[in-house]
Amino acid sequence: MSMRAQSLTHRLLDALLAALRGRPVVSRQQLRAAQRRQQRQAQAASQPDATQAHPNRLHLLAAALATIGAPAGLMANPQGATVVQGSATFSTNGKTLTVTNSNGAVINWQQFNIAADETTRFVQPSVSSQVLNRVLGGSPSQILGSLQSNGQVYLINPSGVAFGKGAQVDVGALVISTLKLSDEDFRAQQLKFGEIAGGTNPLAGSSRGAKITNEGAIRTAGSGFVYLESAPPVADSSTSWPRKWRTPA
Repeated sequence: MSMRAQSLTHRLLDALLAALRGRPVVSRQQLRAAQRRQQRQAQAASQPDATQAHPNRLHLLAAALATIGAPAGLMANPQGATVVQGSATFSTNGKTLTVTNSNGAVINWQQFNIAADETTRFVQPSVSSQVLNRVLGGSPSQILGSLQSNGQVYLINPSGVAFGKGAQVDVGALVISTLKLSDEDFRAQQLKFGEIAGGTNPLAGSSRGAKITNEGAIRTAGSGFVYLESAPPVADSSTSWPRKWRTPA
C-alpha cells in the first residue's frame, strides 16, 4: 500500500472512531497544527515584549524626540500672553507672530524671545500708538530675529534683555527697561522708572544684576527714539539712579 493510501486510510479510521464516540472529526494533521500553535503561544508568553517590560520607555523616547532642536523652549516667539489693559489679538503664520493692539495696550508675557529666523510684529493704530510688554516668567529676553512695529514698543523685563548679532528692530520708537513702570504711569505717558515707581502696580522691579545689551541693528521712524533703562552697578554711586539715555535712531 502506498503512503498516500495509508494516509487516506488513517483519516477514514479517525473519522469513524470520532463518529462512534460522538466527538467532532479532527485529523492528525489538524491535531499537530494545533499543538504547534500552542507551543508558539507558550514561547511568546515566556518572552514578554520589551515595551511591556518597560512601559515608560515609549514615553521617555517621545519626550526626548520632542526636545531635539528646541533649546528648552527658550527660543521662540513671545509666549504666554495676558492682555491686562486695552485690547490685543494674536495670530501666527509660520514663524511670524502678529499682535494687533489698541493704543495703550498692556500685555503680560511669560517669555518674550525671538529666534534668529522668527519675526514678531506689532500692528498699531498709528506711529504714535504705544504697547507695553511686561515679562513675568523670570528669564531674560533674547532678541535674535526681527521685531517690527509701525508704532512704539515698550519691553519691560526685570531679568534683562539682550539683542544679539543679527537682530533687526524696525519700530516707530523703542523703550527697553529692566526697571518697574506702572500701568498708571504708562497710561499717563510718564516714564517714571524705578523699583518704587508711581502708581499702584504691584509688580517687582529689576534686580541689580539685570542687564540690557545690544549687538543688533535698531531703526526707528524719522522722529522716533530709543530708550534703554536699567539700574547702574552697585558700586556706581556717582550716577543718579535710574539712568536714562537716548540712543540715536
